[in-house]
Amino acid sequence: MGLFSDKQTKLSSDLFSPVEQIKPSAQEAILGALFKIVPPQLVHAAWVVGSMLGHRYDDDSDIDLQIQINDKTKVSFYSNEVKVFNRSDTNKLIGKHPVNFFILPIIKSINYNNLTGAYDLINQKWVKRSMSQPAGFDQRLTIERPYLGMLKREMARQLEDVKENPTLKEAKDVADLYEKLDVARKTTYNYGIGTPRYTPANVEYKAIAHEYGEVPEKIHRLVKKIMAKNV
Repeated sequence: MGLFSDKQTKLSSDLFSPVEQIKPSAQEAILGALFKIVPPQLVHAAWVVGSMLGHRYDDDSDIDLQIQINDKTKVSFYSNEVKVFNRSDTNKLIGKHPVNFFILPIIKSINYNNLTGAYDLINQKWVKRSMSQPAGFDQRLTIERPYLGMLKREMARQLEDVKENPTLKEAKDVADLYEKLDVARKTTYNYGIGTPRYTPANVEYKAIAHEYGEVPEKIHRLVKKIMAKNV
C-alpha cells in the first residue's frame, strides 16, 4: 500500500524487467484491457503512476494508470466506463496486482513538483523516475502516528458496529468517515502544491486503506447506491 509498505531493494519483478523497463507481457496485458474500454484512437498517453514505480510496494499493490484522452468531452463518459473495470476482479492482470485506469484530458504542461513518478507505457520510457520521500517525512509520520492510530481505532469500531448490527445507519457511519478522508485526499491532489502523495490528507487515507483494504470503500459505494435509490 505504498507509503506503509516495507522498502524493497529493487523495482517489482512482477512489472519490471531487470533493466527497469516494464515487461512487454505486462504492457500487452494492460493496454489490451484498456483498448477494450477506450478506443485506441482516443488514447493520447497511458502513464503508470503510484507506488509500483518505486521501492515501497506489496505483492498485491495496485498498478495505477493515468489515461489521457484527446477528446475532453468524453472524459466523464470513459471515467464511468473504467470504474466498472476498476471495481471488478478482472482487473488483476499482473499477478495479484489490480490495475486501475483513471481518465484525464491531455496534460499540456507537466507539474514535475506534483509528479512523484510516471512511466509512459505506450512508448516504454520513463516520464519521471519515482522520487524518494521528502526529507523529514519519517519524522513527521512518527509525530502523526497517534492521530493515525485514533483514526484506525474509530474505523475499527464502526466496522465492528456494522458487523454486529448491519443496518444502513451503522454502514453510513463508515461511509461518512471514508468519504471525509477520500474527499480531503482528492482535494489535495487537485489543488495542492509540492508532493500531494506525502501530505497529511493522503497519509491518513492510505493508513486506513493499508489497515482495512477495500472494505470501507465498498461500504461507501453500497451506501451511496442505496441512498440514491431512496431519493
